[in-house]
Amino acid sequence: MSMISRLGYRGLDALMRAFNRWRGLRLDPKVSQAEQYYAVMYRTFLSRAIPELIDGSRSLQVLDVGCGSGRFLIELAGSGHRVTGLDYMKDALDMARAQAQKAGIDLDLRQGDALAILSKLKSASQDVMAEMVRVLKPGGFIACSHRPKFYFITSLLRKGDTKAALKVARADEGIISLKSLPVYYNWQTRGQLEALYTQLGTEVRGLYPIGMFSGIGADGMSAIAGPENLDAAQLSDLLELECQEFDEYATTSRYTLVIARKPL
Repeated sequence: MSMISRLGYRGLDALMRAFNRWRGLRLDPKVSQAEQYYAVMYRTFLSRAIPELIDGSRSLQVLDVGCGSGRFLIELAGSGHRVTGLDYMKDALDMARAQAQKAGIDLDLRQGDALAILSKLKSASQDVMAEMVRVLKPGGFIACSHRPKFYFITSLLRKGDTKAALKVARADEGIISLKSLPVYYNWQTRGQLEALYTQLGTEVRGLYPIGMFSGIGADGMSAIAGPENLDAAQLSDLLELECQEFDEYATTSRYTLVIARKPL
């Protein structure tokens, strides 16, 4: 999970939205082959840890914090789950509503800023996660994507910023210029993630790598394979490869998806 300063987050988001409008791009993730690729990967790993979430064998109550344009919400609602999406970007929520209406699905979409609440906490990582676990019902699951230390080091090295890469290697959080604007991030190793979720009193069901050998844009691993540049057959092979049970590579990836359960 990358927590960023309030000013940096809003400033970067405003610039990106203006840039996207200038280029005539849409927020719909379906226009991006790479986003579709990683969405399938997320569903694959979620189905392994929480089968009923994907197969719809039991109706669940789902909250998606930072739901964007509803990439997962529409599918989950279609499987019979009761879903709520929270995002502060009105454009993204409008896109989610349009897609839901087209699919004939009702979504509970709410505009709000989770950071406005979470930023009142003392820690940028542990306290935020503790609050999420606190409001989770006993027996419920939390699925959270974290940016691992490996991602920042490889991306910075590809950029040629060896000093910043060394800074990441020596620290657990800080302000770095990964793409353009300086932004505050935190990053974790596998051991740190396991310790965090254990300290929170949860039972870790799995740590899954999202993009072991691939990336988008300036990502370090995109130098190896970029889903947007592959044909259908290559995408299928890459997906099969990246969904293998490479346990040792859980945190050598673009994201690490941690799925944990709150005990009854």
